[in-house]
Amino acid sequence: MNWVVLLVLLSTASTILASSLPAATSPTSCSEKEWWQNTLIYQILVPSFKDSNNDGIGDLRGIIEKIDYLKELGVETLWLTPFYTGPNGDIGYDISNHTEVGKDFGTMADFEELVKVVHSKGMKILVEFVPNHSSDKHSWFVKSANKVDPYTNYYVWKEGKRDAAGSFIPPNNWLSKRSGSMWKFHDHRQQYYLHQFLNELPDLNYRSEDLVKEMNAILEFWLQKGVDGFGMDSVLKLYEQESFPDEPKVNVQLADTDPTAYNHIYTLDQPETYEMLYKWRAILDKYTNESTDKQPRVIITEAYSPTLDKVAGYYGKGDKHGTQLSVNYELMNKFTAASDAKELETVINHYIKSVPMGKWTSWMVGGHSMTRIATRYSPELVDALNMLTLLLPGTAVTFAGDELGMESPFIRYEDQRDPEGFIFGKDGYLKVCRDGSRIPFQWNDQDNAGFSTKKSWLPVHSNYWTLNVQAQKKAKPSHYSVYKDLTTLRSTSRAVRLGGYKVFTPSQYVFILIRTFEKSSVYTIINLNSRTETVDLGSYTEAEGDFAIYTSSVNSGLNNEKLSWSGEGVKKNIVLRPKASVVITKNHNSNECKSSGPSILPGYQVYILSILYLLIKYY
Repeated sequence: MNWVVLLVLLSTASTILASSLPAATSPTSCSEKEWWQNTLIYQILVPSFKDSNNDGIGDLRGIIEKIDYLKELGVETLWLTPFYTGPNGDIGYDISNHTEVGKDFGTMADFEELVKVVHSKGMKILVEFVPNHSSDKHSWFVKSANKVDPYTNYYVWKEGKRDAAGSFIPPNNWLSKRSGSMWKFHDHRQQYYLHQFLNELPDLNYRSEDLVKEMNAILEFWLQKGVDGFGMDSVLKLYEQESFPDEPKVNVQLADTDPTAYNHIYTLDQPETYEMLYKWRAILDKYTNESTDKQPRVIITEAYSPTLDKVAGYYGKGDKHGTQLSVNYELMNKFTAASDAKELETVINHYIKSVPMGKWTSWMVGGHSMTRIATRYSPELVDALNMLTLLLPGTAVTFAGDELGMESPFIRYEDQRDPEGFIFGKDGYLKVCRDGSRIPFQWNDQDNAGFSTKKSWLPVHSNYWTLNVQAQKKAKPSHYSVYKDLTTLRSTSRAVRLGGYKVFTPSQYVFILIRTFEKSSVYTIINLNSRTETVDLGSYTEAEGDFAIYTSSVNSGLNNEKLSWSGEGVKKNIVLRPKASVVITKNHNSNECKSSGPSILPGYQVYILSILYLLIKYY
């Protein structure tokens, strides 16, 4: 054999191999964004998800037991509410040790196992960081009240004023949301302490460098435990105006004791608050850069600021990076059961335009501090709201149970556990009680909905024997099956993961969301009307293609099937029952977002490589 023959063989083999090896990931790969930009976040209220030891309270091992349910559902990131040591009078937000697992929720070993299990499933985990306050049972507060350094200034203390009778009165007119004055007099220290929330939740003082070091160390502690980021609660309240002036009253028609009568310009969104967040982001970025996986550690802030321009500041300023995600409260607060399609369009467009250039959106309609979406809107609109959350451009956040359409029940006063409800008493608790959204998760039709074999910390909904995971897995269709369809589409469609968006309102109560990338499109059509609507989709699609109903709401009467919409003069009409919704795809390929990573070489390729090896070795 001569060199010419060998070169011919090499050339031929190279051509065969090149034509059969996987192509490199294209610039429009579905994975080109950071993991947190396309992820589906599932917020778990830990005490209500699953009780593993039958004490009536959900715990970390309960989440481990149900991890396969979450993976099968399509969840990619878990967001856990607080599970730390504390009196547990406010679903874990009253913390007395930020780096210790509360006995009601398990042990540190349980948490470490949960992190390993979550990561083994290819999922991420976020934990709640509560920076604004602690429990008044925290050792810091006890020492601060006794002026034990360095804890003396860990909290916001202030001298009171004297009224005409010589009695102490609060330093200013600041009011907390539920409990009257933001100031509580401490008999031992003989000063007032600030609490933007309950009396039992004193505000931390970020003007104390020692306190800041403590909070930074808490972040670093949980990063070392393997978390992928933090949900940061109520960050907008971290700082107050340093001179503590009275806040201006802007609605003179309301009582002086009504907090909504004031413009909270001195207690929310202070300049120092943004700077503190930027420093925390720097801690996470440093940890990311020093990690082996280089995967970004993420902050998602809960900043329910009065205006969106205030929220925008949390994303960063100049070369200072802030939160990657900020919980979007616009749909929750401004889209109501009475809204029409135009109002929905306005809310969506206004929010997206408010997000700073180059930053990322998020969508969430349910949470543990508001009525369940099935109750707030209607059971018929559950699927429509999940469609919006998962198919709008941005990161989706689902509150556990909303995939089933769980509802908020009536909670009797003697059963309620919300501290805000106790403030208002038996005659007024229903105005503020949030326990309806916090009831135990409904797994099956057994006692306590399969949540626990013992009396649960809150009563389960009386509809658990028909509305539960087990029943919805068997039913076709169900809210669960629709949600699974949506998570599958979200993970496989380039139009959803990479495409632009357009919204239309062809009539007062019909809303259309279109996501398009190259030749594929996803159309979400929602009928908010109490009457049937016929929608001509032909007015909103420019070319022919393969159309199919990908999924539709339980109440739609539609089936997942291909649509015969090709041909000249064929109308692209879809008939939607009252409150029904549908997702239609155009030119969707379920494989377009699958991994194109290396694969095992086929047998003939191995054979060719073997021959080449022998030729080169023995020539």
